[in-house]
Amino acid sequence: MNRSIVFCTGLVIATGLLAPSSASAQATPYELADLVGAQARGGDQAMHDRGYVHIDTQKSSDRSYSNWWNGSRRECVTVATQNGRYASITESPGSDCNQTNVSSGGDDDAVAAIVAVGAAALIGALAASDHKSHHHETGKHGYDAFGEQEFERGYRDGLYAHHFDDFNGTEAYQRGYRSGVGQRTHNSSYRDHTGRYSTGYQPSYAHTQLASVNNMSVTDANRRLNDWGFREVDQFGDANTGYGIWYNRSTGQCVQQTIDQRGRRTVDVRDIGRHPACR
Repeated sequence: MNRSIVFCTGLVIATGLLAPSSASAQATPYELADLVGAQARGGDQAMHDRGYVHIDTQKSSDRSYSNWWNGSRRECVTVATQNGRYASITESPGSDCNQTNVSSGGDDDAVAAIVAVGAAALIGALAASDHKSHHHETGKHGYDAFGEQEFERGYRDGLYAHHFDDFNGTEAYQRGYRSGVGQRTHNSSYRDHTGRYSTGYQPSYAHTQLASVNNMSVTDANRRLNDWGFREVDQFGDANTGYGIWYNRSTGQCVQQTIDQRGRRTVDVRDIGRHPACR
């Protein structure tokens, strides 16, 4: 075996230059390829018949993501379901199926051992994660161990309505926070808000009304929110993206405004259900 290969492999992993995902991580397993396009109910039964155990399911935007584990194959896969059918089936890291000791095989045991040692920190970062592969914009884990920890910290802050706290100034935290807010918005979208609804912002057409503020200047958007009875109760963000939390006491509604700081325009306003400052 060439020692230079071992050295380079270890160096790449140690410096975090080897991404934890690869092209194969997004491949459809051969034995499941025929299920892509199948109706979800029949597909779920087929997954069970082929030795896969359902681990969990999370909904996001217009589709749901289910993680399945096959113990005999030591394989985790993620099924994306859209409009009642399997839209895709992709291989995922074992951490997405709550597995922390999954190692991939190879022809060269020595190289595999070095990869395992170098990846230990990344596995540790993912082991206790709330976020899964699909929470990344790319659909896969793409950071080194520190980046995944930062993404996870941001995701949890956004998911559990904590303050934006990017004290390390990382893109991973910012992306994680946005992903967490998006998941929280979806999780709470089914809830009916209670309140007097006498004037201003009306929940019966809340989405349409909030969307009308998008792309306005910050000044015009703030004026519109004030007209609807909202008052800004919190601000956070960085030089590129700012966030404002607005609360309507008469309706009990809490919305988040996302701002393009450079253009001073409102990118998005959406109902987030709850926030520590909305009270």
